[in-house]
Order: sequence, then structure tokens, then C-alpha cells
Amino acid sequence: MQELHTTVEHIKTKEGEVTHAIQKQLTYLKSIDEAISENAMGLATVTRVLKSVITNALTYQKSVEDEIQNLKTLINFQANVSRVMRELEFTVMQLQQSVIQLQEGLEISAVGRLSSVLIPPHNLSKILQEVALRLPQDVSLIAGFTVENMYVYYEVATVQAYATATTIRLIVRIPLRGADRVMTVFKSVPLPTYSDVLGRHIQIEPEAPYLAVTENRQYYSPLATADLQQCRKGSVTICEATFPFIHKNQATCVSALYFGQTDFAHKIPHLPELMLPEERRQITHDELRTRRALAALETVARQSSHVNQQPYVELRDLLDTVSTDGAMTSQVTWLYMLFAFSIVLPFVVNTGDVL
Repeated sequence: MQELHTTVEHIKTKEGEVTHAIQKQLTYLKSIDEAISENAMGLATVTRVLKSVITNALTYQKSVEDEIQNLKTLINFQANVSRVMRELEFTVMQLQQSVIQLQEGLEISAVGRLSSVLIPPHNLSKILQEVALRLPQDVSLIAGFTVENMYVYYEVATVQAYATATTIRLIVRIPLRGADRVMTVFKSVPLPTYSDVLGRHIQIEPEAPYLAVTENRQYYSPLATADLQQCRKGSVTICEATFPFIHKNQATCVSALYFGQTDFAHKIPHLPELMLPEERRQITHDELRTRRALAALETVARQSSHVNQQPYVELRDLLDTVSTDGAMTSQVTWLYMLFAFSIVLPFVVNTGDVL
């Protein structure tokens, strides 16, 4: 029994210990439960705060994405504006250049010349092709109507421009090539030659230094320097038809040399025109003395003819006839006769007075 009681007491003691352990365990569990509850409440609070932070972050991220998208849109818009501005600037520059070219073309047209800006070469070539089909048979263009020949027409064309409310019109005048109207112009260059009569070198200057000859070499026209100054010079010299065409049989000094009529060319120059002013005055003085001697000789001859009843021929008429014929054949003979009469006639006059 004692052992039983001891065992029971031992069991009770163990039961108390177990109960005490269970109570301590319950206390621990209660503490753990309170801690867990507190932690759960804190975790819930942190969760709520984190959710709010995440929500705010998402909202901020969305706003940032919206700002980035707006910025991209603004950048694209700015790029489009810059591109449009560059295109507009290039267009304005082209328009300004076109206006400057148009102004230059109008300034060229204002002085009566044709500008390639107003009528480009290709357009002018097409216009001339249409014009060439409507020309008469004896009239043609001065050059071809290919693009390579358009520079000739830009040189010779004359332009008149007038403006309407919406357009600017040009009146273009281009000279045409008529039959036998194309001439070759030559310039005569006189060379000095020695004269035995004058004892020095002389140079014959023609009245018209230029000679225009037709293509068929049948007609010519002497041209002075002033005549050529009225022509428009360029690749082709254009002259108004204000000078006559002369057949080559009606020769001048220059034309006779050109057409090979050398005998006739040597008869044309007049020797007195080749003399110096002092020599011409001396010849005039000698001629005056000769005429006075002739007058005295004619007086003596008239008196002798009345006495002897002989036909009388005036020496002046005879000498004029001889002088006219001799001037066309030999100028040297005329000078020798002049000086011979100036020496011999005073002696004849003195003899007549003695008779």
C-alpha cells in the first residue's frame, strides 16, 4: 500500500508537473498568439501601406509614361515643324531665286534683248520649228533650229515686253535670211608704196574701207565705218538694208581690186589727193600762173588770127581736153605739162610782145 501511495503521490506529482507544463505551454501559446496577432496587425498595416505605395508608384509610373508619350509626341511634332520649316525655307529660297531670275530676265528684256530665263532654249527651239514651217520659200532662219544654235537667236533677237493683269507677254523679233541677202564683209588694208613723182612713199586710203560682197559674187556694197557701227555685231552681224547693191561691172577702187579688175583700179585714184597740203598749194600757185600766161597767149593768138585770117581755136579748151584725157591715163604726164607750161609760156608772152 505504501508503494501504492508512493506511486499515487508520484503520479500526482507528475500530474502537477504536467499540468504546470501545460499551463506554461498555454501561456507560451497565448503569448505567441498575441505576438502573432500583433505581427499580423503590423503586417496588415505594412501591407496596406505597401499597397498604397505601390498604387501611388503605379499612378506615378503611369503619369511618367503619359509624360514620356507626350514628350515623344512633342518631339515628333517639333521634328515635323522643323522639316516643314526647312521645306518652306527651301521653297522660299527657290521662289526668291525664281523672282531674281525673272527680274533679271525682265531687265534684259527691258533693254531689248531675249533672255534664256524667260524663254529656255528648248522652248525657243520648238517655237522656231513652228515658225520655220510657215515661212515663204525665199525666206529662212539665219541659223538652224536645234538647241545648239539657239545662242545665235539670243544674240540677234529684239524683245518688247508688256504686262497684263495676270501675265507678262513678250514680242520677239528675229531677223530672217532672204535670198541673196547674206554678204561677206572684207576690210581693205592699204599698204604704202613709193612714188617716183613725189619722191616718197604714199598710201591710198579708200573712201569706204569695207566691202560687202554677196554670196553669188555679182553684187557688192561699199561700207564706211559709220555704216558698220549701225549694225549689230555678234556671231552673225545684222545690218539694216539701208545701203544699195552695186553690180560688179560698176566698179570702185576697192571692188575692182577684189574682182580682179586691176587695170580699172589703177585709173581711179587721183594723184592730187595723194599730195601733202604744201605740195597741193604749190601746184595751185603754178596753175594760177599758167592760167595767167594762157590768157596772155590767147590775147596774142587772137590778134594774130585776125591779121592772118586763120581759124582760131582757144588754147584753154584744147588744154582742158588734153588734161581731161591725160588725167585718166597718166597723172605724171599732167604734172610734167604743168611745170613745162609754167617755164615756157613766159618766154612766149615776151616774144608776142616783141611781135
